[in-house]
Amino acid sequence: MAPPEHSASTAARSDPRAAWGTSRALLVGAAAAATVVAAWVLLTGLTGKTYHLAPPLAALAPGLLLHFEGGAEGRRRALVLATAIGALAVLVGWAIIAAADFDLGSTFIPDQPGGVDGEVLVGGLVGLALGAYLARDRR
Repeated sequence: MAPPEHSASTAARSDPRAAWGTSRALLVGAAAAATVVAAWVLLTGLTGKTYHLAPPLAALAPGLLLHFEGGAEGRRRALVLATAIGALAVLVGWAIIAAADFDLGSTFIPDQPGGVDGEVLVGGLVGLALGAYLARDRR
């Protein structure tokens, strides 16, 4: 009987160092996303303007840091977690801004459909897509 195939995903599951590297990348990614969201909320509260790069950066951060750790190839759970952390960061930031009822009239493109809400949605989705792409790629 031939020995079972040894793949990269089985090696990652059996090697505690690989698991710690993934956990560390996800924790640092969550901290980076939280930092971006905190700055976004603070600056929006102080200036009354929206910051267009904050949602994509907050959504991108966990996937980008997972990419630098070595990627999530063969680690679907890590990829899903990185994407979920990025989405949660954008949702929490926007919920805080919406609950505070800041008067946000400034959009990236004047009179665009959806206004600032649409901007946050599209920016967050772009950041999530790019973060998921980078996280799964090992190169």
